[in-house]
Amino acid sequence: MKTIITKKYASKGPEMKTLKKNKKPLTDEERKEVMDSGATWNFGSNGKPSPAVWKAEVDGKVWYVCNTHRAYQCKPTLKGAIKAFDFIETTSNRKIKVIKISETQKEKKDFFKKRTNKHIERVQDAAKKIVDRYKEYEKLLEQVKNHDASKFKEPEMTPYIELTWLKKQDQGDDGGKDIEKATLHHIKNNKHHPEYHNKEKANIDSTNRDKSVECISAKNMDDISVAEMIADWQAMAEELGTNTARKWYNDVKNVRWSFSKKQEELIDKLLKVFE
Repeated sequence: MKTIITKKYASKGPEMKTLKKNKKPLTDEERKEVMDSGATWNFGSNGKPSPAVWKAEVDGKVWYVCNTHRAYQCKPTLKGAIKAFDFIETTSNRKIKVIKISETQKEKKDFFKKRTNKHIERVQDAAKKIVDRYKEYEKLLEQVKNHDASKFKEPEMTPYIELTWLKKQDQGDDGGKDIEKATLHHIKNNKHHPEYHNKEKANIDSTNRDKSVECISAKNMDDISVAEMIADWQAMAEELGTNTARKWYNDVKNVRWSFSKKQEELIDKLLKVFE
């Protein structure tokens, strides 16, 4: 789509056309800073977050840019462009409304992005440790690139923003039907959850998202998805610091999920990577 900038929303600095012609990739450090800040769009595959800030070099000077098709801001520093994203994000609305979000709502969304992106990073780190030990699971590294991407799209994103905030405030996870529905949607649409492989039997306990009403079989789960599940368990254990992935497995085995003998041996082998 062609970017059309009205005078009202124009930014000081080079014109957008010039910036686009001189676009340069962000360094790994710059990309990480942008992602950690929550200045992201969720337009990638399955809603995967991507940096909302990009970089250009014009006449030897580096500019950092964030834009929609209606507005752009270019700043001489990365932090300046990240700060400008709050305004640019409001121009993505089709009617160009400045959406007034309360500080609490903005804080909730920012915290959700930061926490979820950190969890994804932990999962990817755990996956790398698995592959370092067992090269035959190399495909795992590709699969975890989209880990939890559905949380950045509806019908999951809004309920998960509230859920994440409730947990931050130590108010549990009783967020009502919306969170229950979002959780069920999530586990039925992500391969690292056994429910993805047994959708007809998928269920959760409405009073506790970490439990189910009925134990379901995970026997159709492929080995790479089992490995991603282990990476997810390990990431959560690191985040919470109150449990281990092994303890979680022992608690849910044959209670929430049942596994084949071969799967149990694989799970035991992969858990040992972190022990």
